[in-house]
Amino acid sequence: MRFGRGARSHPDLDEAREWLQDEVDRLQALGYPELVRLRVAPRHHPFTSRTGRPLVGETSVHWDSGEGGPLRVLVDVWEPRRWRLVRSIYSDSFIRAPERAWSTSGR
Repeated sequence: MRFGRGARSHPDLDEAREWLQDEVDRLQALGYPELVRLRVAPRHHPFTSRTGRPLVGETSVHWDSGEGGPLRVLVDVWEPRRWRLVRSIYSDSFIRAPERAWSTSGR
């Protein structure tokens, strides 16, 4: 997992980390076909932190090395900023390989 620039001191870091881990766990439980269907566009999950700040959880799925191959799943929590670049608080990613039918006949 990675911290966004300046996020180590962000007051909502623990909450961002918790949301991100829950989302990663949920996405890792999905099969490859379900993740492929999520490739259309990033999904944004706005929420308000316990300190009252608006935060956004974002999940996106991309081909990692070409269509039909492994998928890279990116999860990020950021604080929207008006008139400035977005401030990422915490992010993580994982790769899901395509599900292949493995032969049990030894061939």
